[in-house]
Amino acid sequence: MLEGENRERFRALKETLLPEVEIVQMYYGNQLSHGTVYNYDRELRPKLFKRLRGFQWIEPVHETVRLLPVVFDSDIEITHLPQENHASRDLAIFAGLVKGGSALSERLAGMYARELFISGSPGELQEAEEYFTAVADGDETSPEQMKEAVCLVVKAARSRGDFLKMYRYAMKDVASDGVSEVCFELGEYYFGQGEYQEALIWFYNAAFETQSILDIRCCRELPVGRLAECYEKMGLWEQAGEYRRKLAYGNLPEIADA
Repeated sequence: MLEGENRERFRALKETLLPEVEIVQMYYGNQLSHGTVYNYDRELRPKLFKRLRGFQWIEPVHETVRLLPVVFDSDIEITHLPQENHASRDLAIFAGLVKGGSALSERLAGMYARELFISGSPGELQEAEEYFTAVADGDETSPEQMKEAVCLVVKAARSRGDFLKMYRYAMKDVASDGVSEVCFELGEYYFGQGEYQEALIWFYNAAFETQSILDIRCCRELPVGRLAECYEKMGLWEQAGEYRRKLAYGNLPEIADA
């Protein structure tokens, strides 16, 4: 929805837009309302497209056709106003595609992994475990896809109590610049076992030594909150208070390339 000054900005854009511009990006806001897949509440997205795009030759010598579109980043913001959470619907579609043997594009596979990790139920995680295990073990899987898949395998295996598989796949990630999601899942395992000293190590790694790849909360409020809980369980109130204050004042770890 375009509201208030953003309607005026859109009207002004239509009057002044240069003819060579082929795509206009606008901010998409309020994404976290009923959010199932996004980590940020506001981001630029391509929203206005030129319907007819001709070929354009470029370069004064050794000419070539320009392949990349001319993109303009506007300050217009569209407010996202969903009526309900669509995670179960989306994940059911993904599961049907995978069961039917459809190959997911790299973009769609990434969306599936992110939505499942952020919003999937234990049952939905376990239903997708075989698919992501195959992706993690695939010879042609890219390094980033492998890390995304491992996050899902580790979380799914922990949810059903297969701690040997959880640990085996977690070590694949930890051995090569681990990500926050895997460190957080290992922390959750040790926290559930009452091994708070060990859990502290992994929650600290999740918050301060690694970056997230699927769920930004796994390197910010989730591990910081668990650090406070671990210290409380151990009766170390001063250290617990330090992390409680970080949560209360939003003094959370910085995000690389945010």
